[in-house]
Amino acid sequence: MVTAIYRDVTAFLDGWIRHPTADAHVVQCVRHWLDDLLSDASPLSFWIGDGEDAAAAELQSWPATHAPARLRAQDEPDLATRAELLALPYDERWAHPYWTKPSVTN
Repeated sequence: MVTAIYRDVTAFLDGWIRHPTADAHVVQCVRHWLDDLLSDASPLSFWIGDGEDAAAAELQSWPATHAPARLRAQDEPDLATRAELLALPYDERWAHPYWTKPSVTN
């Protein structure tokens, strides 16, 4: 809702406090967004018009930087690793060895 109203994801992401309940929401959001973000697509299907690409880029940056520790603390190491891949350029992301080894959680 915040992103739709303000047309900006910064207010939403900057306000995401560290708390067990909030961290559980981080897991759900990253799980929901990750497939789109790994493919450089926007998970913001409700966002129409200018600014969607910038918001999607910010949504890629935030999980790569801020989410991995929170995901690991929620016992989501595989999700954390995939979130870290968002920091890589597209081609490097998909060429990463992660994709060729079996995951403990898969």
